[in-house]
Amino acid sequence: MSRPSSRHTHHSHARETHFTPKRPLLTAPKVADPDPAADRLDDDETPLAKEDFYRLMGIKPPVSESENPTKLGMINGMYTRIASKYEYINTKYRIFDVLTYVLLVLQLLLGAVFIVLGSLTGIDSHVSIAILGALSTVTAGALALMKGQGLPNRLHQMRDDLHNVKFEAEELYWDVAAGRMVLYRDIRKLREDYLRVMEDGRRNHPDTWNAAVQQVASGVHSFATKGKMGFAPAAVPGKPV
Repeated sequence: MSRPSSRHTHHSHARETHFTPKRPLLTAPKVADPDPAADRLDDDETPLAKEDFYRLMGIKPPVSESENPTKLGMINGMYTRIASKYEYINTKYRIFDVLTYVLLVLQLLLGAVFIVLGSLTGIDSHVSIAILGALSTVTAGALALMKGQGLPNRLHQMRDDLHNVKFEAEELYWDVAAGRMVLYRDIRKLREDYLRVMEDGRRNHPDTWNAAVQQVASGVHSFATKGKMGFAPAAVPGKPV
């Protein structure tokens, strides 16, 4: 019986040991990274150890694999920054969303009161109309100011994008807990996604939203690289980078 060639054995071994890199959630062009020196590790195919992953994410090592990451974030850690910013924007959005409906209902009630007061001929309602008119002007001005600032829609867009980044961070955490391979580029991609969301928030202030991230969780991104169209390497499952 003939022995398999070394070349065939080598390729079979390469196929068996190849891992598919973690596919990022947000697939969009890169943003300016404040740590460009990290480029040297982008092509490193060595899986991160759990201790290194927790250190990069700013998470305390869990006591059990089922422990929720929301209780493990360290001060100024990346996960804590993402989660804190999400909670802050979500709270602001809820406040402005409720305030918008309250002001709209108040406008309707003031209009109804004006109609009632106008129909009363035997009562001097000049003072009441003046006070209610001032209140109506303030209400209309507040609504116009909020609309001019793009509220609450601007906060809604930013909250949704931060939620996706937070979900991606937690997905990486559970992948590590399950023993799945996570690379350094996955951590860096997560940081880029967070920076991109913050950049979108600053660029679209005050009244428009033209997000650079539109293909959320699509997994495939088409972009121009050196004059050619192709797929992002991390977005093609099973293809070695």
